[in-house]
Amino acid sequence: MWTLQESIQSSTWRELQAILLALMSFKNRLRNKCVKWHTDNNNCVFIVQKGSSKVHLQEIAMNIFKLCSELNITLDVVWIPRSENTKADYISKMIDIEDWGTSIEFFKFIDDMWGPHTVDRFASNLNKKLPRFNSKFWNPGVEAVDAFTQNWNNEVNWIVPPISVVCRAIKHLILCKARGTLIVPKWPSSSFWTMIFKRGSHLQPYVIDVLEFQPNQNIFIHGMNNKSLLGSSEFVSSVLAIRLNAEFTKDRSITMFKESLEITVAIGLGLAVGRLITSGIPEKRKPKGDDDFNERTGVGESDQTMAEYLYLQLNNTWNAVVAVVAQQPPPPPDPPNPHF
Repeated sequence: MWTLQESIQSSTWRELQAILLALMSFKNRLRNKCVKWHTDNNNCVFIVQKGSSKVHLQEIAMNIFKLCSELNITLDVVWIPRSENTKADYISKMIDIEDWGTSIEFFKFIDDMWGPHTVDRFASNLNKKLPRFNSKFWNPGVEAVDAFTQNWNNEVNWIVPPISVVCRAIKHLILCKARGTLIVPKWPSSSFWTMIFKRGSHLQPYVIDVLEFQPNQNIFIHGMNNKSLLGSSEFVSSVLAIRLNAEFTKDRSITMFKESLEITVAIGLGLAVGRLITSGIPEKRKPKGDDDFNERTGVGESDQTMAEYLYLQLNNTWNAVVAVVAQQPPPPPDPPNPHF
């Protein structure tokens, strides 16, 4: 898409600029090649071959000549009727409805906290925030087309995707065991919401931190499409900056699981003690008709409380489950301690 200033230029200027941008975008593939360019603009053919008396057109022609000389490209520009150039004419009129991005000030603010970021995964040469970037189409300086074909691991990824692919972006980051910063609107009803929050404000395991920015802080800005919602005055939602880290190792997974299970044990023990305090400790805990209760459980009619029994059972369960996660044999169960 052309910017507003570029769109008012002559068709000859736009055609010449298209040649230059194409050569810059595909320079690594076109090096030492012979390139034939079809155009329905006669003036463009003449200017590439012989130059122009108009300074702004001559400048583009010289840039094309210098680039071809540098890359050893033989450029052959050929005129064809417009009726035979319908595909290129159609592509030139395409509108990118997702052409928006974040402001430089907002990026620098987040980058100072959670960076330095190394690659911008969803960008163009006009709105990129980093020297390395991925894009939907080939354009000058792009490192790769289609961010989902790249391995995001070993990078600090800046992720500002189209809303329609936010879920896919999160899944790809998890698949690559990567980390980065995701920028999205605060839309609780959206499909990606449950991939950030479990229930209420509980975060998913790979979500490290979330910052909320209030509306009207000029976080999103328009690209060449000034009709997109994000970046317009009609966008009044808050914005979330989400720090993601899916670089899970086996040791880290076990540690997180132990911490979670330890909390469960503490809660269970607290509930049991609270119940005993409010209801009183029974003198005998042996069920009627169960003469083998003491032998089976190790809990007898001593000063050992039901709270101790619950703690031992939960602790043994904890050790057994952690051993399964670690793929190691579980330790022997702890015996009841009469001196708890």
